[in-house]
Amino acid sequence: PAGEGGGDAGATGTRLTTRLIEGQFPNYRQLIPEHHPNRLTVGREPLLDALRRVKLLAREAIPVRIELRAATVQLSAVTQDVGRAEEELDAKYEGTEMGISFNPEYLADGIEAVAGDEVTLETLDGLKPAVVRAVGRDDYLYLLMPIRVS
Repeated sequence: PAGEGGGDAGATGTRLTTRLIEGQFPNYRQLIPEHHPNRLTVGREPLLDALRRVKLLAREAIPVRIELRAATVQLSAVTQDVGRAEEELDAKYEGTEMGISFNPEYLADGIEAVAGDEVTLETLDGLKPAVVRAVGRDDYLYLLMPIRVS
């Protein structure tokens, strides 16, 4: 039976019970920047393919670095004693040229979930949260924290 602290549901031979977690859920909306002066637009599949290839060298939490330039985006990963992987794609970029690093698994998860042929990556700078979206749609938003690399 459902109560104030949770609920349950059942079907033949299966029962699901939930419980409400006490406390205040964090306000994630305050992490989403209201404006993004830096916006990359690139093909979803080419970006995923390039990320998968570069990710082969990004072992043990090695971040993938993304260099954002006016007409291209470059992905790279360097693993000591193994080597360096680089991929360059045609892209549209509006904003200050910069580099930003991400956990490749989290970046791939966000891009894979995007519907459509193109994806945007929007950010304030290389240290603030980035937002991944589908071009021309506002029904999906993926908040991604960059990794600080020295």
